[in-house]
Amino acid sequence: MEGLIILNGDIKLGPNENGSYKIEIKNDGSALFGNNTTKFKSDGSGYLAGGNIRWTVNKDVTISNSNLKIGSRPA
Repeated sequence: MEGLIILNGDIKLGPNENGSYKIEIKNDGSALFGNNTTKFKSDGSGYLAGGNIRWTVNKDVTISNSNLKIGSRPA
């Protein structure tokens, strides 16, 4: 059964069938979304797209499993 849980300053939505949460916002400033597909850690590091886009506390960015195209959008 899914529900909203607020405990010790943390907010969670879930749990799912496997026991994980759809959304977790923790009182340390970290957050987890989409069953661990997106994570923002309290140290400033994190990832998006299931880990295909990652960044470290040292500002290193890694993009994997994609064709990266940088440029302007067509009008």
